[in-house]
Amino acid sequence: MTKEEATLNEQQVRDILRQVIDPEVGRDIVSLGLVYRVELAPGRLLIEMTMTSPACPMGDMIVGDVHAALAKVL
Repeated sequence: MTKEEATLNEQQVRDILRQVIDPEVGRDIVSLGLVYRVELAPGRLLIEMTMTSPACPMGDMIVGDVHAALAKVL
């Protein structure tokens, strides 16, 4: 675990996720209410989220953007 991971909290993760924009709506996934749960444990980060629709064509891209935003910090 890195020093960043040791001090990261739920609000900081949510702030990082605010960088991820749903391109169909033009707003970040946190303010849209798409992130349901953020759970941190030593060496582990769980994010429970959904897309704007069940067949969201941009789903893979949004998940990739989530990974990229978190990779900058973790």
